[in-house]
Amino acid sequence: MVLLVNEAARFEAASDGETPDAITLDTVRAELAKEHVPPLESAGVVTYDEDDDTLSLADSERGARIRLAEAAAEAPGESYK
Repeated sequence: MVLLVNEAARFEAASDGETPDAITLDTVRAELAKEHVPPLESAGVVTYDEDDDTLSLADSERGARIRLAEAAAEAPGESYK
């Protein structure tokens, strides 16, 4: 999950014209762990091992896309793009 946190923090900071710092990394990690990862786990798209801090696709890319499309169909008004 370290790579995902770093990339998300870099993207977030760049949108504000800044560079990622420790606070940004901590904030992004917390948001991912609390808000974004659980729905993806529930949908069967990813698996997250909190002890090892690893996040991985639960299925092939094609399978993940199918599961995301199914989850999006069940949650009108939400965006999973």
